[in-house]
Amino acid sequence: MGDEQPKPSEVRKKILAEHVALRTHLDALDAIADRLAAGEGVLDEARAAASTLHAALVAHMKDEEAILVPALAEADGFGPARVADLQREHVEQGEVLGALLREIGGAPGSAELESRIRELVRRIREDMAHEESVHLAPGVLKDSVVTTSFGG
Repeated sequence: MGDEQPKPSEVRKKILAEHVALRTHLDALDAIADRLAAGEGVLDEARAAASTLHAALVAHMKDEEAILVPALAEADGFGPARVADLQREHVEQGEVLGALLREIGGAPGSAELESRIRELVRRIREDMAHEESVHLAPGVLKDSVVTTSFGG
């Protein structure tokens, strides 16, 4: 494939597909939070699910850096602002997920762990919804090119 950048529509399709997969991981964490609320001792499952989500998010953010950032930078006059917003989201997501993983490792009480899981899931879902409406909108990542050249 080489160093050729995919078309904006291809980038959009790939990132949206990754969001579907990430939502599956978030659903699994939500289910674990429900079980924690019911008094089940699912710390090992919480660790495994959080670790799986962490790996999926790291891979997803690398994909976004590799293909979405260049596509956004070229998308329109707001490209640099869109890139900065996306990169800020990545830093925040990494910090929140890292904190959750540390807390799970420290075996906090079930109520605290449930709260942290629900907060993580909520924030990632909100970040993806924001990304989809702002950065992945069809009008932003489109294959048509508008030029400023007025040849004649």
